[in-house]
Amino acid sequence: MKRVLFIFLCTLAICIPLFAGGGSQGGGTSSQADDPAKPLVINGKPAQVVFLANEVSSAWQAASTGFLGNLVTRAGGRYNLQSCDLKPEEQAQQAQNLLVTRPDIVVIKPADSGAVVPAIRQLNQANIPVLSIDVKPDSGCEVLTHIQSNQFELGGLGAQYIADKFRKEGKVAKVISIMGQLEIVLGRERQQGFEDVAAKNSDVIQMLDYKVEAKWDNNAAYIATKDGFSKHPDANAIFVMSDCMLVGVLQALREIGKLYPVDNPNHITIASIDADENGIKAINDGYLDVAVEHNAALHSDIAARVIVDYLHGKSIPKEIIFEPFVVTRANVNDPARWGAADLKAVNTWPPMKHDRYVSQFANTAF
Repeated sequence: MKRVLFIFLCTLAICIPLFAGGGSQGGGTSSQADDPAKPLVINGKPAQVVFLANEVSSAWQAASTGFLGNLVTRAGGRYNLQSCDLKPEEQAQQAQNLLVTRPDIVVIKPADSGAVVPAIRQLNQANIPVLSIDVKPDSGCEVLTHIQSNQFELGGLGAQYIADKFRKEGKVAKVISIMGQLEIVLGRERQQGFEDVAAKNSDVIQMLDYKVEAKWDNNAAYIATKDGFSKHPDANAIFVMSDCMLVGVLQALREIGKLYPVDNPNHITIASIDADENGIKAINDGYLDVAVEHNAALHSDIAARVIVDYLHGKSIPKEIIFEPFVVTRANVNDPARWGAADLKAVNTWPPMKHDRYVSQFANTAF
């Protein structure tokens, strides 16, 4: 698997322009950027980029929205971030408001994969281009491209880690699931990915009859974990659908006397998703076995490249799916870990070096 590495610029002398170009898929302008280093200034005007986020409170979303704003601004564009706080009806209204303001491009992470479809369809009818990130809208609307990690793999790699660990120990994992939100497709795909791999390893993984939607909320995850172990005191493994719920899970285990470090024979094995700052800390603290990296920065870096390409008339793929990466104690402190970067400094993060999507714009710094 190819690794994604941050380019950490050490001195001003080696700084490079964030963008030197862009592209488009059947709708962007073919005009030249006024300044090759500012490809989102086109014909003297900064491109207007709006991000309709499902929320901005989690570390993943703070990184994703903040980094995209950083990249757009460096490229000379204007960035407008709007959050619906996981309220689909509010996100629909935000989308409708864009019919008046008419930005050059809209980036959306749906709060609900199905509920967002009519709103995106309205933007389609108004010829306002839409790019989706992380959460794919259901059918019935059009997006220029969709960018995401392989969600099945995010779940499946965690299950495989548990299977390998318990097979080596000669034990059977009895797993409870603390899920996020099944109204959005990524929640369904992560759970399905985990369960598919678990079924292939049924000799060492037993899925207990306890799967709870905690809606990405720490308090709900805390309650669900306590309830799960009260109903299944023999549970010895947990699948946590996102690190944004990890604090609640660990607190619950602490309070019921089941929080032990990884090397302790009483340890509850935990597989999570994201490898955000919560996951990185939990691995370093010795309580989290594995976090499958769901790279927020990479999503936004790819989105920035696609935006530039689209607005300069280049063709772009309809879908960009990339494989996730398994993070354990062995590699948690690798500088490539996005969750280890200083989130407070997201507005200064440099562009990333990777080949998941290479900008087609001439003289690009990518």
